[in-house]
Amino acid sequence: MYIDLFFTIIIIIFVIVFIRNIRHIDLLLLKIKKHKIFWIIIAIILSVYSIMLIDTNSVMMLARDNFMLKIDPYKTPNLSISEYNDVREHASEYKEEYGAIGKAHLFLVRLAVLHNFKDGNIWVWYCHEVYSAKGELMQGSWYVPARWGIHRENGIWQITDIYEAP
Repeated sequence: MYIDLFFTIIIIIFVIVFIRNIRHIDLLLLKIKKHKIFWIIIAIILSVYSIMLIDTNSVMMLARDNFMLKIDPYKTPNLSISEYNDVREHASEYKEEYGAIGKAHLFLVRLAVLHNFKDGNIWVWYCHEVYSAKGELMQGSWYVPARWGIHRENGIWQITDIYEAP
């Protein structure tokens, strides 16, 4: 599961403003008409930002699949994202200590996106746990903020650089 924090907060703020002014809808409409240029600029910014979010959904799905151990690490050998799949990459070492790999849990939040449709960055925050078939914790990372450098090649986004806070 992943969510888009920044965009969600903006939508919540607009809904709250609308609900608080529902009794005085005529005054709200008058304010909107009075500051029409301001609202048009806000609408354009939100539209562009939503396009940027939708455009990078493939990166988020690739990251999610890597975290959830759905992608074989040998299919992403030289990509930065493969570091999130090191449990499967080093399965023999983990098997000695824990046995078979069970399931993974992930909470992934996309905080913000900034790109020019060729290169850019995604800021995320995640919690990730991998359990053995017996239910023992094999590996875990909690509350990790990260910045992923992204690059688009032939219409496909790839994570090229990963920086995580120590």
